[in-house]
Amino acid sequence: MDEIDLTQQREECERAEALRRVRNSAADEDSPSPDGGEEPVICRDCGAPIPRERLAAQRQAVRCIDCQRDYDREQALEAKLYADGRAS
Repeated sequence: MDEIDLTQQREECERAEALRRVRNSAADEDSPSPDGGEEPVICRDCGAPIPRERLAAQRQAVRCIDCQRDYDREQALEAKLYADGRAS
C-alpha cells in the first residue's frame, strides 16, 4: 500500500467517524434507556430497534448486531491505519 492509499483509507475512516458522531448525538437525544421498559432500544447507527435477544445477550448494547460488526471493523481498520502511519 502506498501513501495515497493510506491517506484515502484514513479519510474514509474520518468521514465514517464524523457520520457516526452525528448519528450518535441524534440517537442520544431520542434513545430510550435499556431498562426493560416497553419502549424499544434504538440502534445508534441505523435507527432500527435492537432485538430483545441481542439485549438479553448484551444488556448495554447501543447498536444492532450488523451495525456493531461494521463499527468494530471500522475501528480495527482505523487502528491499523494509524499504527501504519506512525511506523512510516
